[in-house]
Amino acid sequence: MLFNGIQAQDQSKRSYIASGIGATCTWTKIGNYTKILCVTSTLTQYYVAQYKNPGIHMATCTTAEPSAGELRFIARLNTATLPDRPVISRITGNSGAIEDDDVFLVSGQSRSKC
Repeated sequence: MLFNGIQAQDQSKRSYIASGIGATCTWTKIGNYTKILCVTSTLTQYYVAQYKNPGIHMATCTTAEPSAGELRFIARLNTATLPDRPVISRITGNSGAIEDDDVFLVSGQSRSKC
């Protein structure tokens, strides 16, 4: 995941949906847009990005609940490459995990690890 020409994806832990879905993924370039499509038998995940636009748009369509029991996208990013990340994504000074091992309580707010 390139951001301003810098690899922002954490190379030791990849981003994923529903604890990993084992999907077949394809991509298509349409003008200044790139569409990535990841498909399993019960889930289709869409990603759309525009050249020189830092946003990634995602959509999910499911026909059944994932076996992991959760349907969320986790972006595993190298925080050193994103010095201006929002305060809400910081977990420094947390009082411990409150959901599995990846959601923490910080100053009365639940936050996912970044």
